[in-house]
Amino acid sequence: EPIGNETVNTRSLSLTAGGADSFAAIGLGGRGSAGNKTGDITVNADNISVTAGTGADAYAHIGVGGSDAGGTLNGNVAVTARANVTLAGGAGLDAYAQIGSGGQNADGAITGNVSVLADGNVTLTGGAGTHAYAQIGNAGANVSGTTMTTGDVTVTGNNLIIANQAALLGSEAGARIGHGGHQADVNMVGEIIVTMDGTITLDAAG
Repeated sequence: EPIGNETVNTRSLSLTAGGADSFAAIGLGGRGSAGNKTGDITVNADNISVTAGTGADAYAHIGVGGSDAGGTLNGNVAVTARANVTLAGGAGLDAYAQIGSGGQNADGAITGNVSVLADGNVTLTGGAGTHAYAQIGNAGANVSGTTMTTGDVTVTGNNLIIANQAALLGSEAGARIGHGGHQADVNMVGEIIVTMDGTITLDAAG
């Protein structure tokens, strides 16, 4: 059972996945990882970019778990940017971008708060691939489990932009703040708090 906290302090952070089955991640777990995992994740940087790739399962993730991860996933995720935070889904199947624990097809209980604090803008954009979502929160598309997904989600910044590129958006992709995801089959408990100094833009057409 992996146990351990992770802290990243850097000037600029870019997590970018590539081709099929590649992933870029900070946090315990990984694609198809089994067993319980426990650990808090703290990331501090100027700009933070989490970008999925072009291939299938080419995901980018800050959190405990990963695509097809099993077991109980425990840990708080705290991301602080002195400038902007950007998440973008990819072009491949299951090429998701996420801040929070869980991941596409994760199977098990998920516990932990998720916070994103940016002095600049927070932007989430859904991708062109199926399940190529962008999300701040726990769980993800097609997540299942016998118990709950719990934790609060707090997002603070200047401007918030949640956009889907309608001409390119893949089936069952999208962008969201909060727990869950497309066809997620698990009980979810927690508050969602979004505070912006400027504007909030929700653009389904992109």
